[in-house]
Amino acid sequence: MILPEGFAGRFSTAMREMRVTRGRLADKLKLTRGAVGHWASGRRTPPDPTTIETIAQELGVRPAWLAFGDGEMLEEGKTRPPPPVRKRRKSAQEMAPSKPDVHARVAAKKPAPKKRARRGPGTVKSRMKLTPADMKKPRPAKAAA
Repeated sequence: MILPEGFAGRFSTAMREMRVTRGRLADKLKLTRGAVGHWASGRRTPPDPTTIETIAQELGVRPAWLAFGDGEMLEEGKTRPPPPVRKRRKSAQEMAPSKPDVHARVAAKKPAPKKRARRGPGTVKSRMKLTPADMKKPRPAKAAA
């Protein structure tokens, strides 16, 4: 196995190999996903030794390997988790309804969609045809409160 460069590479490798997401690790360490992501990408300097030990314990890797790349990645007796079981996607034939007229019955029960009132520049007031005489009419006075 080729060792990744620096803490960020080893940290990313450990997370990937142990199938731990940034969010899950951040929750366990009571940190933000951003902080974990910055360590994984190398944008932030490696954490202090006590935090590295905590991270190594959560990931199930050796702290010396995580910090310096010394020795093997996994602790003695620890194995990688099995790959996740992926659900098989259904084919189009399996998803097709058993009766061919199901869609026709559903469409017949639905009422036609109602037309919504128009808003904005195409409203009733803007469609009214005003004459110049209408424009000169005085507006009614507001009632004094």
